[in-house]
Amino acid sequence: MAIDLTQNRDKYPDRCKYVKGTYVDKMELTQDAVIQGIFYSTDEVAQTVEEVVQGNIKRKQYTITLATPDILNDLTTDDYVLYIDGYLWRVRKLTVDDKTESKEFSKRPSARTLIELYR
Repeated sequence: MAIDLTQNRDKYPDRCKYVKGTYVDKMELTQDAVIQGIFYSTDEVAQTVEEVVQGNIKRKQYTITLATPDILNDLTTDDYVLYIDGYLWRVRKLTVDDKTESKEFSKRPSARTLIELYR
């Protein structure tokens, strides 16, 4: 985890924490849970709700996409994010968009990560 200090905090006001999937049991943090890292984000795509049918059970699935300039090397799919609403969200997909125009001259390139979450 590395917070990008070159970015202004007013664009990314939401403070999120993430943990590995081994520290989550039935969508609750276990007692010995260790926060893997913290990142600042904003909503890229607003929360959507869709009906999902699994066998003969119909339930609602919530999906949200966050954007962050922070470097998240240790965040992977099936990890969990503690979002500002207090719920644990599971990571479905990570997309890293490179923002550095002159990569060959930069020691620390700038990137923007899109994190798709669901619960």
